[in-house]
Amino acid sequence: MDEAKQSDLQLEELHKMNDIVYGQLTFAEAKNGVLVGLLGAGIVSLLIWSFDCGTPCWLSITLWCISTILMISLLLSLASFIPNTRTLHQGKKNDFFWGDIARYSNSEDYLQSFSDKQAMIEDLAQQNIQVSRIIARKNKLFRAAVYCVLIILPFGIFITIVHIFMKLHSYVTQKRS
Repeated sequence: MDEAKQSDLQLEELHKMNDIVYGQLTFAEAKNGVLVGLLGAGIVSLLIWSFDCGTPCWLSITLWCISTILMISLLLSLASFIPNTRTLHQGKKNDFFWGDIARYSNSEDYLQSFSDKQAMIEDLAQQNIQVSRIIARKNKLFRAAVYCVLIILPFGIFITIVHIFMKLHSYVTQKRS
């Protein structure tokens, strides 16, 4: 196989991998977006419950503690949305990175940058590596946020059950008198 055909094959495979990598990036963003929405709704509902006039003081304090841990989880999830471009641009221009593409003043200059096929292959490979690192960071933050939720979830369920039984006990006691 001649060198030109091998370069074409490499470039084609890198483009396929690039599509896979960006699919994983989309999935990581979606997971974190869903978690942010669920955590936000959970925190708001817990805080509303804690401000309810009939809520005992101990339960309000407990709900605030649970909300605080969920807020930490929310912040971890939100941190995954902070753009991390400093690792992408390490002093070398990459024609597959949006920040470097934006520096071109016209399309002719940008198209000219693709005249060197080997440089294109290297840029695309580097882009795939860097985006994969971003995905790994997003997944690490997602995992930490989920662990926070999993740690507090059994406690929250227990507190809810205790509160329900206390309400039932109060209701039964009132009916008897």
